[in-house]
Amino acid sequence: MKAFDFNSSIISEPKIKNTVKKLENSESLNFKKIKGVVNPISWDSNNRPTLLSLYTPDGEDIIIANNGSLKKFTKYINKNVMVKGELNELDEDLRSIIVSRVHPVHEMVAA
Repeated sequence: MKAFDFNSSIISEPKIKNTVKKLENSESLNFKKIKGVVNPISWDSNNRPTLLSLYTPDGEDIIIANNGSLKKFTKYINKNVMVKGELNELDEDLRSIIVSRVHPVHEMVAA
């Protein structure tokens, strides 16, 4: 699955946020563990992150769909993490995850 590009997408950010709210209330049991780097993908007028993604080693941006707990994830921005949560398809090229657990991953990167 390719990385999602918000700039060229026909899916608007409000539509994504609305879908995220619906997903948070869904009862799917599609729980997965996924490793990646937490990245901001949308900002407010004060340049604060409003939407985060998990960028995977495969080059996929998976939206972190925990609307009410953005602060929980901002400390992990640009850090390697392992998350466990409910993975959902939003569109053909877009997935989200409602994270139930997040742990930093300390890995040595070869030069």
